[in-house]
Amino acid sequence: MKSGFNTLYLSQFGQTFQHKFIDDRGGELLFYYFNPVTGEFKEVRPALGKSLVMQTKKTTKKPSRDTAEYYTNALMNPSVMGINLKTAKNASLANPGEYAVLSVTRPSNMHKEFELAIWSESELVGVLGGEERAEILLPPGKHSIYTYINGFSKLELEVESGKRYYARIDFEKQQGSIGTPWKLLSKWTALDARNKEQFYEVSFSGVPIVDVDSNKVKLPSNQFRVNQAKEYFRTFIDTDKASEVPVANITTEMGL
Repeated sequence: MKSGFNTLYLSQFGQTFQHKFIDDRGGELLFYYFNPVTGEFKEVRPALGKSLVMQTKKTTKKPSRDTAEYYTNALMNPSVMGINLKTAKNASLANPGEYAVLSVTRPSNMHKEFELAIWSESELVGVLGGEERAEILLPPGKHSIYTYINGFSKLELEVESGKRYYARIDFEKQQGSIGTPWKLLSKWTALDARNKEQFYEVSFSGVPIVDVDSNKVKLPSNQFRVNQAKEYFRTFIDTDKASEVPVANITTEMGL
C-alpha cells in the first residue's frame, strides 16, 4: 500500500463485510487477522502476525477482482465506514435569495441508522438518516441529484431562484439473486409544492433538519475518502449505465 490514506476491505460473493482504515502507516509491516467464524477482523502485533503467517498458506493473487457492491455502498455513503459528516441545523432557511431551496425528507425509520449521502454535480450536499430532512441550496437552472445504495437513484430538477422545492427519499426492497434474496434500494419521489397540504404535515413537519459539516469534511482523512467517492461518481456519469438509473423529475412549476 502507498503511504497516506488507505482502506482495506474484505469481500466475498460481491459483498463487503469488513473494512479497516490504514492511514499514515508508511514504512510499517502490518498484520491483520480475520476469524471467519466470529467475523473478528483486527490488527495484531508483528510477533503474532509472523506466527500466523507461518501457519497459513499463501493464496494466488488474482489479476482482477469481481465488483463488491457493498464496497461502493460504503464509498458513496461515508457513514457506513463510521465517518460522521453530519451536523444538526437549528432552523429552516427563511429566504433563499438568488438561490432555490430543495427540501429533502426521509421520514421513515426503516434502516434509520443507515445515513444516506446525497450528491449533486459530484459534490456531497447532504447526509440523511431515517426521520431527518435536509435543505440544499441550488442556483437557478437544471440539476441532477443522486443517492446510492446497491445502485444509483436520481432526481432531475429545474429550479428558479427564490422558490422552495420538495422531494422525498425512501428505501425499498427489490428481489435479489441466489444467496441474496433481496436488496435495498433508494427511491426518489418528486413532490409538488402546490399540493403542500397533502404531504408537508406527514413528511416534513417536526422532522429535524441536518446538514453536512464542512469542517468535518475538510479533515484530511475524510476529504481523501470523499474525493474517492467523487471520482467514482464522475466515472459512473460517463458510462452507458448512467442512462439506466431510475429518475424522478421536478419542474420549475412545482416550486413555491
